[in-house]
Amino acid sequence: MKKIFYFISFITPIMLSLPVLAAGGGGGGSFFSPTPVVETTPAPVPTTTATATIPTIITPTTTASPAPTATKTILCEQSTLEERVGCRLGLTEDQQREQLGIIYFPEECRALAGDKQTTCVNRYRLVQPCWEKPIGPSRSACASKVLGIKNNVASELRACLRKKTDQRATCQADLRDKVYALIKFRLYDLSERAESLLEKGIAKEKIVNLVSTMEQKKQAFNEATSYQAKRQILLDAQKTWREFAFTIKGLSRADYLSAALADLKSVK
Repeated sequence: MKKIFYFISFITPIMLSLPVLAAGGGGGGSFFSPTPVVETTPAPVPTTTATATIPTIITPTTTASPAPTATKTILCEQSTLEERVGCRLGLTEDQQREQLGIIYFPEECRALAGDKQTTCVNRYRLVQPCWEKPIGPSRSACASKVLGIKNNVASELRACLRKKTDQRATCQADLRDKVYALIKFRLYDLSERAESLLEKGIAKEKIVNLVSTMEQKKQAFNEATSYQAKRQILLDAQKTWREFAFTIKGLSRADYLSAALADLKSVK
């Protein structure tokens, strides 16, 4: 599927009238209507969980008739993750543009709340330029840089350990959070690589299953509370990718999750 990129700047995931920066249409992005925000303006525009209502600009007249509105429907709001992924992968480029112009909300982020949700969406926005990099180390290096890991993880960890005792724990916790984000980017990368196979005639159902599984792995990784649990999630994801790649002629089985496992061990 051809990647469509849009630029956006926001703090919380709300109904948007500006286009957004996004790669892919499967697991990375979800179009959904969050809880309406009550505005302080005299005449707020009502919203629903299924549509986004955008006022039509009209020439003022001497009458007091209300302005007509144009309604845009939010697609791909099925009840299951697999259905939503399948729906988004089936959108045309024009439909993708229209939907991204209404709202963009990654599947991983919709499972979170509060500040964690906001941070999640912002990080997806930050890593979008990295899809321009070729598959492999340079793509991960790009994500590492934009997520705030200036050097390699081992060097960053040594820098934390050199800090004073009262600053050391905070430094390590901050680094751990960034490493977790980088690890999930690598899972995101596998989803994007699978989505690109749609253009090569690979069965959509097979791609939907892979993308959905990687989305579930990201959410499970967020919920896991121990090093061993997170490690097992990555090992399972690695196995899933290799089995998927084995069935597709010419597809590299390289998953780059060995680096993710090493980084995870460094910050455990």
